[in-house]
Amino acid sequence: MKLVKGFINRIRTSDYTKSLLVLTGGTFIAQLIPIIFYPIIGRLFTPDQIGTAAIFSQIAAILAILVTGGYTYSIFISKSKEEAFNIIVLVLSLSIFVLSIICLTFYFLRDEIHLLLNEPLFVKLFFIPILIALFIVIYQCYNEWCVKNKYFKQLSVNKLVNSSSLSIAETLFGCMNSLVLGNGKVYGELIGRGISAFSCLFSMFVKDRNLYKIVSLSVVKECLIKYIRFPKYVMTGKLINSVSCAIPLFYLGAVFTKEELGFFSMSNTIIAVPISIITIAVSDAYRQRANEDYNNYGSCRNILVKTIVPISIISLVGFSILFIISPFLFEIILGSQWINAGIYTRYLIPMVAISFVTEVIRPTLIIASKQSYDFIWQLLFLFSMLLLIVISNLYRDIYVFLLFFSGIKSLLFLLQFYWCYRYSVK
Repeated sequence: MKLVKGFINRIRTSDYTKSLLVLTGGTFIAQLIPIIFYPIIGRLFTPDQIGTAAIFSQIAAILAILVTGGYTYSIFISKSKEEAFNIIVLVLSLSIFVLSIICLTFYFLRDEIHLLLNEPLFVKLFFIPILIALFIVIYQCYNEWCVKNKYFKQLSVNKLVNSSSLSIAETLFGCMNSLVLGNGKVYGELIGRGISAFSCLFSMFVKDRNLYKIVSLSVVKECLIKYIRFPKYVMTGKLINSVSCAIPLFYLGAVFTKEELGFFSMSNTIIAVPISIITIAVSDAYRQRANEDYNNYGSCRNILVKTIVPISIISLVGFSILFIISPFLFEIILGSQWINAGIYTRYLIPMVAISFVTEVIRPTLIIASKQSYDFIWQLLFLFSMLLLIVISNLYRDIYVFLLFFSGIKSLLFLLQFYWCYRYSVK
C-alpha cells in the first residue's frame, strides 16, 4: 500500500509525470481508435478499393519524407524555440516548393504512372497523394514542435485528432462511396489528414500566436546549412525504408489484381497496429533500463535476455493461435469478403512473430552506437525487396509471393536480432 500511495503522490506532485501519463494514454487511445473502426471500414469498402487507397497512401508517405529533406527531425535538437520555428518555416517552404514541382510532373506523366502502377484512378486524382503528403508534413512538424517545447498535452490531443479524424472521415465517405468520384477511402484519408493538419496549425496559432514575428530569412538559411546532415543521412535511411515498404505494394498492384493488393494491405494493417501497441510500450521500458545498464556496466545483455524470453513465449503462443483462427477472425471482424486476407495472414505470421520480438530490442543498436548497422539493414531490405520482385515474377502466383516475402523478411529480422544480441556487450 505504501508503494502505491508513494506512486500516486509522485504523480500528483510531478508535472512531468502527469504530462508523460497524459501522452502515454493519448498515444494508446490514438492507436486503439483505428482498431475499433476496422469492422466498419471492412464492410464499407471492397478489397480492391482498399488496394487502391494503399497505393495512394504509400505514394504520399514517400513524398512526405522526400520533400522535407529530413529537416523535420532537426526541430527537436534545435538550440532554441526561435530556431525551431524557423526550421518549421524551412520545412514547410521546402515541402510546398518541391510538391509543386512534383504536382506538375505528375500532371504531365499521369498516364505513364497509371500504366506503371496499373491504377486508372491516378489519372484523375493524381493531386491527392501530394495534398496528403503536405498534410503529413504539417502533422509531423507540429509533433516535433510539441516534443521540443514539452507540450505533452497538446501532443496527446494531436495524436487523438489525427487518428479519430482519419477513421471518422473514412467511415463517412464509405457511407457515400457511390456518390464520390473514384474511391471513398482515398477521399476519406485526404479529408482526415486535412482536418488533422488544420488542427495542428490552429493549435500552434493559439499557443504561440506571435511566433511569426521571429521568422528570419537569414536564420532559415543558417538552419538549411547547419542541419545539412539530415538530408544527407537521416532522409536517406527513411526514404530507403519507405521505398522498400512500397515496392511489394506497387508490384502487387501492377502485376496482380487490386483485390489481392487489398487483401495483402488489410492483412498487414490488421496484424501490425495491435502489435505496435505492445512493442512500443515494452520497447520504451527496455530502452530505458538497457541504456542504464550499458552505460554503467558496459553490457545490457542481461536485461535483453530477460526481455526476449517472455516476449518470445507470448509471440510463439499468440501467433500459433492466430495462425489457426485468422481466416475465421477476419470473417467475423471484417466480413465474409475478407476471408482471403485471413489466409494471407497465415503466410505472414512467421515474419510478424519474429519482428514482434526484434522490434522490442531494436534500440540496442542505438544504445551501442551501432546506427550504421541499421542503415546497412535498410539497404539489405531494399535489395531483398527487389530480389523478391525478380523471384515472384518467375511464378506470378500470389501465394509464392507471400511465401518469399515472409521468408526474406524473417531472415532480415533474424539478422537484426543477432546484431542486437552481439552488440549488447561493449
